[in-house]
Amino acid sequence: MSASVFRCIPFDQYGEAGPGDDLLLFAAPAKALSAWAGIPRKAWHIRMLFQRPITPSRESELKRFWNTASSGQLDGFILGPTAIVIAIQGDPVIKDGCIDLSFEPIIDVEGPPEQTLPVLVNQLGPQVRARLSDEQRTILDEFRADPFGKHFPEVDHDYVFEFALQMAQMEAAPNRFAEVNARWRPQASCSDSRVGTPDRNA
Repeated sequence: MSASVFRCIPFDQYGEAGPGDDLLLFAAPAKALSAWAGIPRKAWHIRMLFQRPITPSRESELKRFWNTASSGQLDGFILGPTAIVIAIQGDPVIKDGCIDLSFEPIIDVEGPPEQTLPVLVNQLGPQVRARLSDEQRTILDEFRADPFGKHFPEVDHDYVFEFALQMAQMEAAPNRFAEVNARWRPQASCSDSRVGTPDRNA
């Protein structure tokens, strides 16, 4: 059996009729998981991703969760301290009771921004755009005409819209986007951190 194929047990988490609660239980070595699984972590300039930053209070909550889970106390937790949940994009490939999690990376993560960012935008752009309102799509289309020259639109706390605007900058000038976001740090106010420079147009 290859490093990406594992025996699995399918079940419905809540017993619903549709596939919305389908889960697949399998065991795999940590090294095998780390080869293809990752956590889309939030960052100060890309905030629509899943993993919350670790604050002291959050760290305390996590420690309490895992300590309770590992002790076997009945506190609503059903996962053991070594269990993780992995989201799969698209339909799972299951054959003969095994799930195949093999994939071909679309980019070299160590590659230069001018090569990697346009590919990522091309892959993610349609999915992100589909989540925008008609008004947001209109603003995005106007912004794409000059994404570094125009004023960065107000997004409030809509991080999906913010990310769509940032992808317009990645597509237009990937090296410039990477340079700006590499050198800027979150010392500025939150209202000034959406692209990476105080005026957002450096």
